[in-house]
Amino acid sequence: MLFDVLATALADNPQALRSESETLSGTALLERVRTFAEELRRQDVRRLGILLDNGSDWAIADLATLASGIVSVPIPGFFSPSQQQHLLSDAGLDAVLAPAPLRDFADPVQTSCGLLHRLPQSSHTALPAGTARITYTSGTTGTPKGVCLSEANMLAVARALHSATAALEVRHHLCVLPLAVLLENIGGLYVPWLSGACVTLLPMASLGIRGAAGIDTAQLLDTLTAWQPHSLILVPALLPVIIAGRERGLPDRYRCLALGGGRTSAIHQQRARDLGLPLFEGYGLSEAASVVAFNCRGAERPGTVGRPLPHVEVRIDPDGGILVRGNRFLGYLGEPEGNADDWLDTGDRGHLDADGYLIVDGRRKHTIVTAMGRNVAPEWLEAELCALPDIIQGFVYGDEEHGLQALVVSRRCDPEALRETVNAQLPDYARLDQLHITSHPFSSAWGELTANGRLRRTALLHRIKEASWDFSTV
Repeated sequence: MLFDVLATALADNPQALRSESETLSGTALLERVRTFAEELRRQDVRRLGILLDNGSDWAIADLATLASGIVSVPIPGFFSPSQQQHLLSDAGLDAVLAPAPLRDFADPVQTSCGLLHRLPQSSHTALPAGTARITYTSGTTGTPKGVCLSEANMLAVARALHSATAALEVRHHLCVLPLAVLLENIGGLYVPWLSGACVTLLPMASLGIRGAAGIDTAQLLDTLTAWQPHSLILVPALLPVIIAGRERGLPDRYRCLALGGGRTSAIHQQRARDLGLPLFEGYGLSEAASVVAFNCRGAERPGTVGRPLPHVEVRIDPDGGILVRGNRFLGYLGEPEGNADDWLDTGDRGHLDADGYLIVDGRRKHTIVTAMGRNVAPEWLEAELCALPDIIQGFVYGDEEHGLQALVVSRRCDPEALRETVNAQLPDYARLDQLHITSHPFSSAWGELTANGRLRRTALLHRIKEASWDFSTV
């Protein structure tokens, strides 16, 4: 289904993919896909983990799994080693594709797309019928969850975005997010190919993006200036870089800057629009195969994430929760399957204006969305903090603009050293940007704790904003 649609489009594409070392027509790309698909068939692979950087091999492996009916499982490079290990054991993989030998794997097989590492045969976790992709969330609790998606799920989003962006006439997309991120996989590969456009894939280090937490602004701007893409998919942390490039007068040819992955500062968005940047904000989640709503050209409404796309319905429940129906995922790996006709609770709060535009007000729970679009549960980080002998209590907060921050109760007075100790144990997307220390314990008497000792987050945030503590800071 999905592969056939993409293959038909690629067959007529004279320049489908560019990398640092090669340019491939759609026909040449499909020939490479057939070669790798045959290699997978000979190895009897049924579930393949893809542990590759952005590049031709990633795209070929992705298409080959679709062509062969193999379940693909992208392995994010920004996951910590323990999270990657959890994914390997949880997903029931037959093999992992990587560019170099992996530890604890013997005798990998050389293929046209990298080294194929076989995993010991074990019983596979049962998958919902029709599963084509297992995409893992970034792990709000530290343990990523596998979201099972069908080809129909992904194709529905790709077609909806293709229609929503057709008027922008994008002919060249550059992927600046890892292809293991579902939004870039669908929006950065499938959508451009459906449009007959060229996709450029560069290693993340060549872009100046070193892990989920680090961006070399100068290098990223140099790369964008050199390649001159028409479109990018941005998360909040990348928008200031694009703004800086326009403010410096660097040449660009942007036609579509799709913005998602979390809430972005209204000031930054307005600055981008004042500079004439073609910014289109959207909204989605993995459980709906990524994009649900999008601001289309000629119908943009700043302050909203656009209207719901035609393949889904959106409604607001009595408590202000955003519900989605129409392209629901098949289920979480290892859990009972959901009903495709049920409304999906996104966990977000929001409302629809009189014209049907969606406004996202925030998370129902306490999940923090970082500037790189990763979801982080503060409770997880607080548990990591309080596991350290020097920390008595901990409170984690933050947002896309200010990063992840923590206030801890400790007798130590060296926040920098304490922050480094904590961050050394965390994946890079969940590392603290700031750490504050106070010697005054949180107390129910001050309204900071509930009667059973749980944090009152609103009260703690209020006290921090009121600067009612004297604490040292990084």
